[in-house]
Amino acid sequence: TASKYMTVSSGGTFSYMNHRMLVPPGALSQNTEMFITDVSSNLIQANYGPSGQFNLPVTITISYADAELSSVDLRKMTIAWYDEKLGTWVDVGGVVDRVNQTITVAVWHFTQYTISTK
Repeated sequence: TASKYMTVSSGGTFSYMNHRMLVPPGALSQNTEMFITDVSSNLIQANYGPSGQFNLPVTITISYADAELSSVDLRKMTIAWYDEKLGTWVDVGGVVDRVNQTITVAVWHFTQYTISTK
């Protein structure tokens, strides 16, 4: 896990294990210690936090550089978050960057996110 203190007025960016977040000024309701945890599993997951809603969308990026995806159609890759109430993954879309091997999407809250396919 890595963390960075961000303020309401300036937001900020930071990366951990090739996962990134970009918090624009005004997205936070209060100054906050933000974090990224690389989740060890058979899926490509990252936990972004703390949990909660934003005033403006925050951009997250998940790296798939270390994944074996030879059988996956990269055009169908997306990012999803786990809805604990429903017990299912919710697709939020995303833009695949084949050069940097990442997927990026704007989100309104933080939770655990994973790479998925549509």
